[in-house]
Amino acid sequence: MTQQPGRILGAALGLVLITGLVHFVVGLFEIGGALRGDGALGYGPLFVVGGVLAVGLVGSFYTEILTPIYTSVAGFGLMVLFLIAYADVHAIGTLESLTGAELHAHDHSHDNGHDHNGHDDHSHDNGHDHNGHDGDSTAQIVIDHLRDDLFALGMKLTELSAAVLFAVAAFINRE
Repeated sequence: MTQQPGRILGAALGLVLITGLVHFVVGLFEIGGALRGDGALGYGPLFVVGGVLAVGLVGSFYTEILTPIYTSVAGFGLMVLFLIAYADVHAIGTLESLTGAELHAHDHSHDNGHDHNGHDDHSHDNGHDHNGHDGDSTAQIVIDHLRDDLFALGMKLTELSAAVLFAVAAFINRE
């Protein structure tokens, strides 16, 4: 018999499945765009890997590879990683600085017409220009990006909600 999650872990697994599937599909579109010359390749593979990890987490629970406590801890960690990665890509720039990878296509074909509140140069010159938001805090830059992209805002709220639910489930299921 397959293990059954409680309500809290079940809700967290549902949210992580949604975000995982969205990341996977967005990653495929990003890869397709990069192959057509409409963007940078950096995002796509990261989205696909994140999506596979999220969906794999759900599968690992239901196939009893992971117990509820390990699922909760791994799910919490994965959702926090997704949130930190968003802040890094849009405001901090650590991954780009460390790898030299160009995660942004500077034509911003993925922006859907939003102008980042007048901060649209998005240069990553390793001088920490922070996408044209000089003087703004990391939190303010992330807020500006989320305000301009309601889809991303919805996904970040989903991931934050899943992280909170996983933390509660880990507390409830602690051994």
